[in-house]
Amino acid sequence: MPQPTYPCTAMHADYANERRILFAELARHGHVSRACAAIRMSRTTIYAWRRRSAEFRRLFDAARNKGLA
Repeated sequence: MPQPTYPCTAMHADYANERRILFAELARHGHVSRACAAIRMSRTTIYAWRRRSAEFRRLFDAARNKGLA
């Protein structure tokens, strides 16, 4: 059976929760570093997810724009 492609599908149970927290933090204040700290992930990882997934990029950008408004 083929492995799922990350980040489009979850490789671990916490992925959906991490995304929810990341986008909520971005929507609150728009700071990528603070949002990454909330889920204990590096900005490098988050930006790699953003490059690889159009859906993730769309949600990330919408949340960040809301936080910066």
